Amino acid sequence: MRSLLIVFAVVGVAVARPGIFRTPLAYSTFAAPVVHSTVVAPAPVAYAGHLGVSSQYHAQDELGQYSYGYAGGPSAKSELKTFDGVTRGGYSYVDAEGKVQNVNYVADGLGFRVAATNLPVAPQPIPAEPLVAPSPVEDTIEVASAKAAHFAAHAEAKVAAEAAPEVPVDSVVVEPAAVSIAAEVPVFSKAVVAPYTLPAAVHAPIAYSAPIAASFVAPAPIAYAGHLGVSSQYHAQDELGQYSYGYAGGPSAKSELKTFDGVTRGGYSYVDANGQVQNVNYVADPVFGFRVAATNLPVAPVAHAAPVLDAVPDSVEVAAAKAAHFAAHEEAKARLTA
Repeated sequence: MRSLLIVFAVVGVAVARPGIFRTPLAYSTFAAPVVHSTVVAPAPVAYAGHLGVSSQYHAQDELGQYSYGYAGGPSAKSELKTFDGVTRGGYSYVDAEGKVQNVNYVADGLGFRVAATNLPVAPQPIPAEPLVAPSPVEDTIEVASAKAAHFAAHAEAKVAAEAAPEVPVDSVVVEPAAVSIAAEVPVFSKAVVAPYTLPAAVHAPIAYSAPIAASFVAPAPIAYAGHLGVSSQYHAQDELGQYSYGYAGGPSAKSELKTFDGVTRGGYSYVDANGQVQNVNYVADPVFGFRVAATNLPVAPVAHAAPVLDAVPDSVEVAAAKAAHFAAHEEAKARLTA
């Protein structure tokens, strides 16, 4: 009977103090990076309250390196900074819904990057309805009749032009008509200048130098034997954003490289419709933007100096008319100032 009472007493003490059988929740401090597009919310974790910090540590040296952390209760954390200036760490905690959230981060020359279970996930895009192309515009009755009349007139004019006899261009002689210019003098005096006719020498055409041919000479086409197929290709990429890829063979080739500083360099070549090989090289960086040098860029023609025209001397009649005009002008000016 006494032994039975002792057993009941031990069971009652265990029921009155349930914390004796509870153990601290274990939290990971350096969890593997989480892929944000496939994060699945963990099931709620039953949390029985703050149990107190069970362990903590801290270390530091004169080179700026340190490490610290703690574990226990509803959260845990650890952080480490190395000699190269890179900081790595992670922490976990129990949120308001009783779920354990894990966060891992790295801070270095590329900035701050984090992977966590509590990051928001973008909603799925709403599928858009396919677009229906508009129906082609049909001609009205007026437009159709106008088109028919135009084509009929064009065909009639073509038949008339083919039936007309051909006249050689060399046999057509066009004689310039005589030009008569009447010089009028402002009425400043009683003097009147009679109209005059320019001499035949003035009607002579002005001689211009022949146009100068452009000095640009198109390169000779390159014989191309057709598509030969891709003979080689490559591709490489790392987690820092650097990559390189390219191919060679057939009528074209290309290569492109992006380095750690964000600069992209590349080039490609191809055979155009004229059978000529065209080369293009380009550079793109955050400072100067996109720059390109290529063999297929348009080139402006060389500007040539325009010929200088000789001045036409005044004839005897024109010189006399000018002298009479200036004399009448001076006479009228003298009367106005008197």
